[in-house]
Amino acid sequence: MHLFVAVDEYSVGCCKEILRTVYKAVPELHFIFLIVPSYMSLGSTLITVFDQVGNIPCLTYEEDFAVHMCHRHSHYPQLHVRKARVEDHDDLMPIFMRYDTILKETYGEYFLAELIEAQDEENHAVVCEVEGTAVGFMSVCSRVNMQLLHECFDLGPFHGL
Repeated sequence: MHLFVAVDEYSVGCCKEILRTVYKAVPELHFIFLIVPSYMSLGSTLITVFDQVGNIPCLTYEEDFAVHMCHRHSHYPQLHVRKARVEDHDDLMPIFMRYDTILKETYGEYFLAELIEAQDEENHAVVCEVEGTAVGFMSVCSRVNMQLLHECFDLGPFHGL
């Protein structure tokens, strides 16, 4: 980073959004380093997103530099998608219950574990995890009831599928 300028009241939000966008645009990027002379302050905005991780001596001048680092996971964590396992049930149920209790009331307390266990060639379930915790879920099936879709939804914009 060579320069950061923003209106005071928007500076922290602006800085965080820029970093989020950078990490989103460059998936291979995991850290951003900011190296400044030790006597300089990062200011109230940059100090909220960069942590000082050390100092390095300058070889050509008589001053040291402070090394600051910003981690990807603090702004745009990389999500890992994998096949769902029954053990994911405990992480996922609070997500389901936050939005709807009808599934639990209709299919029982362990409907999600049963759905995950029922995976085969036509039914697949995947989870999205962050730092070992499942934070998202998707269940897909290769058999589609087209008649039911047409009865329940207006598929005209999709050329009737």
